[in-house]
Amino acid sequence: MKNQNQKQLTFQIDRTEDPAPKLVRRFTTCAGLVLTAVLGQAALGSENMAQRPFAYWADVPANKQIVVGLVYEESESYQIWAAGKQYNINTRSGGENYGIDINQGYLAVQYGITEKWAADLEVGATTCGWRAFSPGNQIKYTTGLMDFSFGVRYQIFNEALCTNSPWCQR
Repeated sequence: MKNQNQKQLTFQIDRTEDPAPKLVRRFTTCAGLVLTAVLGQAALGSENMAQRPFAYWADVPANKQIVVGLVYEESESYQIWAAGKQYNINTRSGGENYGIDINQGYLAVQYGITEKWAADLEVGATTCGWRAFSPGNQIKYTTGLMDFSFGVRYQIFNEALCTNSPWCQR
């Protein structure tokens, strides 16, 4: 005869996930970030990149619109900074002052992917002339391609289309 008051004790054992894949992902991510930071410090680079002024980046072209621009820039420098110290590199010749003269021109293309997304490409050439670092202050120069830039950008807010927002009080 069975006991009617007998209760059965049951429990379920949950299977736990193997922590190894998560640890490998975390380690890989951290190692990638550290490697990027370390190599970024040692990477050689230049600051001579074709890039439109910020005001041209604030608005994106209309959907499927292509905006092409030819840009020419020139600059002069008569003082430089090196190792935290300022140096005068002005050289006088024939009654004129000469320093470092940079001339650059580039093609800037923008494409409206959607109403909020745009793609940009800039390619160009540059020349740089100087006298202060050459024997006898002779004219020296170098000419070459600039670093090119390519990217996409997203416009979060367009002030021109602002109507009833606290961000656009007029």
